[in-house]
Amino acid sequence: MNKGGTDEKRQRVEERDRASEREIARTLALGKEALLDSDSDEKRHRVEERERVKEKLRELWRKKRIRDQDPSMEAAQGFWGESERESG
Repeated sequence: MNKGGTDEKRQRVEERDRASEREIARTLALGKEALLDSDSDEKRHRVEERERVKEKLRELWRKKRIRDQDPSMEAAQGFWGESERESG
């Protein structure tokens, strides 16, 4: 087993997760601004964006749970994601 390769892969995944978290935080900030916005079309757009971000966050947490179980399972995300949706 190539320990160095596994560490590099985990580091790339963690960097990708951090970037996603920053994107989510930015979008949530937009959602908060939308609640204060008096323009209903703009407000609706930002609320919709916030809902998309919430769904993305749920997906990231699902992937993290899979990765925490076993990093080699990352390739099997589709399989586990389907079984989670069916049982959820």
